[in-house]
Amino acid sequence: MKHIIQAVQFLTTIPMSGNYIWKDTDNKNMAFFPLAGAIIGFTLAVTDWILYPFLPVHVLSVIVLMISFLLTGGIHADGLADTADGCFSGKDKRGILEVMKDSRLGTHGVMAIVLVYLLKFSLLISLLPALRWWTLILMPMLGRLSLVLGSYRTEYARSSGLGNFYIGKIEGKVVFIAIILTLPITKLLPSSWVFLLLLPIIIAIFKYLMHRKIGGMTGDTLGALLEITETLFLLWMVLRFGGR
Repeated sequence: MKHIIQAVQFLTTIPMSGNYIWKDTDNKNMAFFPLAGAIIGFTLAVTDWILYPFLPVHVLSVIVLMISFLLTGGIHADGLADTADGCFSGKDKRGILEVMKDSRLGTHGVMAIVLVYLLKFSLLISLLPALRWWTLILMPMLGRLSLVLGSYRTEYARSSGLGNFYIGKIEGKVVFIAIILTLPITKLLPSSWVFLLLLPIIIAIFKYLMHRKIGGMTGDTLGALLEITETLFLLWMVLRFGGR
């Protein structure tokens, strides 16, 4: 239970009881990241279900994205922006990492957030109504699973930082548990298991590119990976079943 609470505390803004002192071994809580994603997803799905009869789908989709952003404090969008600013800065490894650490938002970061969220919005309004419930639950779960896979068997690109707690430190059984927790929901949404099979390939490509750029992964690149994973999953659902 401790590790579940830690996972929710780390990934969401939801108030949780239990002020645990984190130890080095507590990186095992990453196994329960998909559960934190399920809580986010369930909140999105219930909101969508309640308001769907009363609001146009484009208005409802904006509300869903707003709630998703508020529930996470926007930490992953921030990682996406920092990664875009760094990787498109034209600098060397050290320069990229310095740009990513800079709290100021650059042009590439702004465009990355705008384009990714615009694409998410467009895909959400294109989803078939019968698929919205489970898609909204599974999307955050797969996004948090990508954090687990993105941290496994890779190097931390910095000498210190928050990401160092997880990146390159988790064991195979943590990944196994995270996948097992995600798998049952994929059986409730047609063809989503295919995306689950493709996800390790997507993540391997992303980690390879980050290794070429900065020598490994950081907390920012994990945030970017989550946003990319969620967007690609929505794209997969629309391509597979068509949109309206």
